Amino acid sequence: MNVTTGDTISEMENTTMDITTGMPELELPYNVAPIKKANKILLLLLLVFIMLAMGCTIRLQDLWRNCRRPWGILIGLLSQFIVLPLVAFGLAHALKMSPAQAISVLVMGCTPGGTTSNIFTYWSDGDVALSICMTVFSTLLAMGMMPLNLLIYSRSWTDEQAVIPYASIAIALASTLVPVMVGVFIRHKFPKLAAVITKIGSVSGLLVILITIILQGLIFPGMFLVHWTIFFAAISMPLFGFLFGFIVAMVCRFEWRICRTIALETGCQNVSLAITLVTFTFPGDLLKEMIIFPSLYGPTVITDSFIFVLIYLFHKKFIAQTDSCEITPIEEKTKAPLKIALT
Repeated sequence: MNVTTGDTISEMENTTMDITTGMPELELPYNVAPIKKANKILLLLLLVFIMLAMGCTIRLQDLWRNCRRPWGILIGLLSQFIVLPLVAFGLAHALKMSPAQAISVLVMGCTPGGTTSNIFTYWSDGDVALSICMTVFSTLLAMGMMPLNLLIYSRSWTDEQAVIPYASIAIALASTLVPVMVGVFIRHKFPKLAAVITKIGSVSGLLVILITIILQGLIFPGMFLVHWTIFFAAISMPLFGFLFGFIVAMVCRFEWRICRTIALETGCQNVSLAITLVTFTFPGDLLKEMIIFPSLYGPTVITDSFIFVLIYLFHKKFIAQTDSCEITPIEEKTKAPLKIALT
């Protein structure tokens, strides 16, 4: 499947797509380009502030602890770069998607974790330091694993070589690391200010979610009218990531809060990277069909994550009086030989 020629990206920005073919259907009464630009800038600024707020909740030794004993990080990398690409490949074949739709699903399955998981981890009383470490390491590893996975799995539908958005990956990495380290410094020097920033950041997280859903609906109004197979894939992929991460962490007998953290990190992919890759690799008419899935994946992964957090909060309030019933980590319950094997 070669890249098709035809309308440029700017020519198609004001059109919706047919729900089965992705071809233009009608003209929108407003210009999408300014909305896209505002969406990109506003979300970047808010996400940087949210990561600053998340940094204000952790200490440098918390980050070092997770790097020194990277079992949660390894589970996340296993899910995001081994399991989820295979799941995306299987879903695309099982649902008999068109080549363009299949590749867009595969691209989404090959992306690293996004910063969305960090705020949901905070809301669910998870380990924010572990979540940030998982995001950083998966973003770093994506520079090699994204092209490798796309090369392996995309041959069923295309011989085109994907254009990996290294600049976007670097921006995602910087927008995570820099504000987090500033937040760690603020907590160390100004703990009272850190508490205020954290509260504002938590509210900003809700604002980001609302802005994302509203603006994505304005930019791609036809994405909620797609064929049921696209909806099924968009809903099931993050759920599979949640379940895989949670079950593996539970089998390894991590604390419940660590299980929640790993589950959220393995279920939330970086949507902006997927959209950037698709845009730069497949211009023209083909892009109109391929852009639908990652655009729909954003609102669905947020919805899935919200449900995850609400289930936890319901359990915390009405079922468990405290979090003291958490499973003790395996290294504290086993004898020396197994402890050595895990450290």
